[in-house]
Amino acid sequence: MNPGGTETWLAQVARRLDPARFELNFLVHAPGIYDEALREAGAVIVRSAGPHNPFAYAMSFATLVRRHGPYDVVHSHLHHFSGFVLALARRAGVSRRLAHSHSSDAGPARIGWRAGYLRLGRHWIRRHATMGFAVSERAARALFGGGWRDDPRWKLQPCGIDLAPFRSLPGRAEVRASLGLPPDAKIIGHVGRFVAVKNHAFLLDVAAEILRREPRSLFVFAGDGPLRPQIEAKARSLALPCRFLGNRPDVPAFLGACDLFVFPSKQEGLGLAVVEAQAAGLRCLASSSVPGEAIAVPGLVDRLPLDLAVPAWAEAAISALQHPEFDRDAALSAIARSPLAIESSVRALEEVYGC
Repeated sequence: MNPGGTETWLAQVARRLDPARFELNFLVHAPGIYDEALREAGAVIVRSAGPHNPFAYAMSFATLVRRHGPYDVVHSHLHHFSGFVLALARRAGVSRRLAHSHSSDAGPARIGWRAGYLRLGRHWIRRHATMGFAVSERAARALFGGGWRDDPRWKLQPCGIDLAPFRSLPGRAEVRASLGLPPDAKIIGHVGRFVAVKNHAFLLDVAAEILRREPRSLFVFAGDGPLRPQIEAKARSLALPCRFLGNRPDVPAFLGACDLFVFPSKQEGLGLAVVEAQAAGLRCLASSSVPGEAIAVPGLVDRLPLDLAVPAWAEAAISALQHPEFDRDAALSAIARSPLAIESSVRALEEVYGC
C-alpha cells in the first residue's frame, strides 16, 4: 500500500490491533511503501491481480483462501468492486463480510457499461455484505443507496487519525529551516495525491490571486501522483513561488510549520488531510465537498463551494491568514473526544472482527 488517506488509516489501525487476537492479511495489487511497516506489525501481505480483470482477481482470491485461509472476516475497501469481493468471500465460506465506503463518488454514469457496473456493485453489496461502514453520510449514500438508514447493517464510522505525532511537534522555525522555507513567509500548505479529484489546477489559480494580494505567500505541496508534472508545469507558467515536497513521512511537522491549509477537493468521502490539519491547529480553507463529519474543530475550518469565483476563494484565504494562531492543545482535545481519533476506529474494528 502507498500513502493515501485510507491506506494510512489502515496502516495505523494495523499497528494497534492486538496480534494475539487478530491475524491480519492484506490483499494488495502492487508493492507499496507501507508493506514493510505492515509486516513489522505482524500482518501478512499477499499480492493478487487487480480489479481491472475480474476473472484473474477471482482466481487470485481463491488461491489466497486456499493458502492463507480459512478467514473469519473479509473487509473490502474497493467501493463498488467490494460487491464482487464479498461475493467471492461468501462463496469461500467467510461468515463476516464488511464493505467499507471511503468515497462520496456515486458515479455520474446513468447509461452505458459504467452505469451497469455501479448498479451491479450496489446489488452485490446489498446481497453479500453482512455489514457496511461508511466514513460519512455522503459516503453511505454513494455505496449503500439513499435508504441506507433503513438497513441496520450499514453504520457510520469515520476513519480516525493518530494524534500522538501532533502532541510534540518540532518548532515551526526548525521545520521551515529543514525544508528550506523562509522563516517570514506566509506558508500555504496542501497535502494530497496529484489526481484530478484533488483539484490542484484550481488551487494554483487561487494561489496566483493570493500572491497578488499577499506577496509574502509561498505555496507548499506534499504528496505525489500522476498529475504532479502537469501541476508543476502550470505553477512555473504562472511564475508562482511553489515547493513540491513529494510524499513525506513527517506530514504532522509540515502542517505545524504552515500558516494555512487549502483543500479544494472535488469530492471526498471524509477528507483525512483536513482532520490532520486541524490536529496541527492549522486554519483550513476547504471545499464544501468535505463533509461535516471531518470537522471536529469548527473554529478552524471554513468551507466554500467550488462554483465560487477564484477571487472569493483568495479573499477567504487572506482573511484566514489574518486570524490569530489557534490553541493546538484545544484542537487536539476536541479531536480526541470525537470519532476522528484512531482509538475510535480500533474499537469499532475490534468489535466487528472479534464478535
